[in-house]
Amino acid sequence: MRLPRLPRPRRLYHSRVAAGIALVLAAAAAGTAVRSLLDDDALPEAPPSTVDLVSDFAVAVTSFDHRTAAQDIAEVLDLGTRGFESEFRNAMGDDFLSGIEGSKSVSVSQIVAGPTLQSRVDESSTFLVVVNQSISTQVEGPASSEPASQDTSTTASPATPAAAPRVVRVGMLVTVDEASSKVESVQIL
Repeated sequence: MRLPRLPRPRRLYHSRVAAGIALVLAAAAAGTAVRSLLDDDALPEAPPSTVDLVSDFAVAVTSFDHRTAAQDIAEVLDLGTRGFESEFRNAMGDDFLSGIEGSKSVSVSQIVAGPTLQSRVDESSTFLVVVNQSISTQVEGPASSEPASQDTSTTASPATPAAAPRVVRVGMLVTVDEASSKVESVQIL
């Protein structure tokens, strides 16, 4: 006796079709995600004026001259919000200005990477910027390596420049309030 052939359950057929459709949809979604990561147009953008502000700020906050230090600091503070001014003054301490003037320091900075927008939430944008900061100081003392004379008639010895400037690479995250076009905060990395 021969058993009748049983019909194939429709549920199994439908589950295979559903699995196939899910696989095709997952592959399409993955392809779209990879394409958007590789597409520069998909990266967040900021107005050019904001990028310029961040560039100006990054150079200003890492550049100073002992002869114009008070003016240099005022220019940095002008680029920031009131909250930033308070944060900056607390971070630098009470003797920051006198330290620059006393060491006769001169710092010149150049942007080597960025500003690159990292995030944009509401009207705040955060940028990554990297600068090379070249710092020179002058030391007090005789201009030559000869021993100091016993003559005490001179009241001051001339300043001589340090042997070579120190170059420091500084990374920073700069957050800008786009509504006021001012720097909200800076984080040194």
